[in-house]
Amino acid sequence: QEEGESLRRAVQEHLSAERQQGQQKAQDDRELLRKEHEDSRVLLRKEHEDDRELLRKEHQHFLQQQEKLLKQSVDDRDKGLHGSLTRSLERLDQERGLWRKEAQDFLQS
Repeated sequence: QEEGESLRRAVQEHLSAERQQGQQKAQDDRELLRKEHEDSRVLLRKEHEDDRELLRKEHQHFLQQQEKLLKQSVDDRDKGLHGSLTRSLERLDQERGLWRKEAQDFLQS
């Protein structure tokens, strides 16, 4: 009977040690998962900030390009208007010159 009691105690100690090891492993696993989760959150936050900065820079570049295109469009329009006005003035000068010549010819005849 003493042998049976000793064996029972040995089995209980072994089971208790396994249970403690299992609990320690579970606690270690939980801590590892918590740390991995925190690391993932930090990494995602950093990626999010990087993405936001990239989008901000792209948006700024887009606005600069739009401003440049708008300025170019206004400049082109102004040049076109200036050219058109210049041609109209030249045409009027030619017509005035013709009228003046016709008037002089009429007065001389």
